Order: sequence, then structure tokens, then C-alpha cells
Amino acid sequence: MLLSLLTNNLKEGIKIVEKGLTKSPVLPVLENIFLKTEDNFLVLKTTNLEIGLIHWILSKNEEKGEICLPSNIFANLIDSIKDEIITLKKEKSNLLIKGKNFEAKIITQETKDFPIIPLPKKTEETLKIKGSLFCNALSQVVQIPSYSSTRPELSGVLLNFQKDKIEIVGTDSFRLAKKTILKENRLLNDYQFIIPQKTAREIINIFSKEEKIIFYLSSENLFLESFFQDIDHSKTLLVSRLIEGEFPDYKDIIPQKFQTKIFLKSEEFLSQIKSANIFTGRENEISFNIKEKEKKMEILTKNDKLGEYKSFINCQIEGSDLKITFNSKFLIDGILNINQPELVFQLTNDEGPAVLKPKESDDYLYILMPVKTF
Repeated sequence: MLLSLLTNNLKEGIKIVEKGLTKSPVLPVLENIFLKTEDNFLVLKTTNLEIGLIHWILSKNEEKGEICLPSNIFANLIDSIKDEIITLKKEKSNLLIKGKNFEAKIITQETKDFPIIPLPKKTEETLKIKGSLFCNALSQVVQIPSYSSTRPELSGVLLNFQKDKIEIVGTDSFRLAKKTILKENRLLNDYQFIIPQKTAREIINIFSKEEKIIFYLSSENLFLESFFQDIDHSKTLLVSRLIEGEFPDYKDIIPQKFQTKIFLKSEEFLSQIKSANIFTGRENEISFNIKEKEKKMEILTKNDKLGEYKSFINCQIEGSDLKITFNSKFLIDGILNINQPELVFQLTNDEGPAVLKPKESDDYLYILMPVKTF
């Protein structure tokens, strides 16, 4: 192996594939970065057996080869280099890294034990979408799932690819978030995948600034790929295992009729909830007294050890009066996820599910259950 490349490109590539590393005393090869020359590229690979990452870097290759390197020392060394261009050369069991005025040797590891990362089949149906659009949508859902050993499907995010739209859904059984993206190109078939929450977070970290990303719609793994802007070649490929199980039928959970609708300024509502949250107890309970005739919503919380808080918001109200209690942290999450100046708080009754949504759109729904009070 002998090649030269831009140091900053290598730094960027390492930061991407580091997300696929894991510490494993049983399989120490999973702590390594796999490097291989391929045409005019240096290819970096990592995997933790749940996520696999492959990243291509333009390079000037003079001799073919492949090696495994301990990720920690390799990443730290490359990050410290100021030279614009560096040379990588394999010499026996070492990788020689040279710049204008430095030279370093890293002991390489065996490549034969590095796991094979599956690649997408070009015959599978694909979907192209703007990276920022998809990642922004995913970020509105990704923190909702919670780990469950008995119901692993609640630990992941559902990607529901339909012919003309994508629905991204997450739930922890106490609340549910659904984001809908309309697509320009129609699919021939519908597909559903449950991806691990960690995979969803890494998709946001890696692909949010990409102009175009492509999903390969396989029933075996999730394949997501980005491309160079100026050349027709893969840039980064993420491969993730899928979570087995049947996701809850969320369409039956979303209420269609409401007893009361409250129209609110998001910033004012969030500020009042955060203030009231200071006085909540273990269950983070905040009570609301909705007065339709007075066009006012009272916010109350009381803690025997800390004190109490009471405020009100003047707002437009449709429907009937209602007293109801919610978990304050769940409310804060919903308001922040909506990220719009105005929202609608829709209530079925004092025991049924409520919906937070943007005032001007139905593309994001945040459903939460009230807290029972005795």
C-alpha cells in the first residue's frame, strides 16, 4: 500500500467512521479502522456489528493494499497533523505516515478477522431524498423511544415508506411522535423498517448536510448512501441491522375528535411550562384549568417541600372547559420538537390522549397521555 491524500479529507473520514467503533474485549478487531485502496480512493471501514460504516476518500494510489489500524492512535495522530498532504505506506507490519517534516509508524493488525460489511443489491428499489429534509424530520422523533428488553420494537424508530410519503414514528408507550414527509418520486411498493435509536442518531450526525441520500429498500438491513457532489461516486454508506418485531398500530392511537382545542404561542407556552416545572415533584406533574368563556388557560403546580406555582395564558379556546394534568418534561419535548411559532393543543378528555401539533400543518403530531390524579 502506497498513497497520498489531503489530510483534512482523512480527518473528516475518520470522524465519520469512528461512529461505528466499539470497545470489545471479545472481538478487539471491532476497535480497528480498516483501510483499503480502491481505484482512486482510500476506503475506511468500521463496524460494531449493529452499524457498519464505509467512507470513500479521493487519493493518489501508487500501490494497492489493505490494513487494520488501532482507531485511537490513528485518529489522534491524524487529528494532530497540520500538513496539507500526507503519504501512507505499508512496510511489513507497519503503516508509515509521512509529512514534510515528520514520520510516524503505527503497528498494523490482521485484516482477515475484520467482519464483512454487507452491501446493497443494485436490484433493490431505491429512494432519493434530500439529506437535510430527512434528518430534520428524524430529529423530531429520535428521542422518543426508550429501551425495552421485553418490547424491543419500542427501542427503535419506525420508517414507514409509502408510495407517496414517508412516516417516521417513535413511541415509548406513554407518548408518540409522527413526522410525515411528502415525496416527489413514488415507490412501487410500501416498506416498513424499525431501526435502532442509535442508528437514527448516527444518520442525523452523518447525513444532515448531504444534498442527496439514497435508501436501498431491503428487508435484511437498512442501507443509506451519500454521494460526492462533483463526481458520481459513493461517499458514505451506512449499514444497520433492523429490529425485529411488530411496531404498534399507531394510526389507531391518534385521536380524530377533540373536546377542546387551545391555540398557543409556542415561546410563551414553553416559558410557562419551564417555570412551573421548577416546582414539580417526582412525577413532573403540571395541571391545567382551561376556561373557554374567559379565553384563559391556568397552569398550576404544587410541591409540599418546595412551594407552588400558578400562572395563566390568554389564548383562543374552542370547545368546553377542562381540568387535566400532564408530565411537564413530555410537554417540553413536544413543544421543542414542533419548533414553530404557534401550535395547537388538542384534548379529547381528562383521561384520553392529547395532541400537540403546529398550527399551520398536520405533518408533525405529538401524542401524549395525561397523568392520572387521585
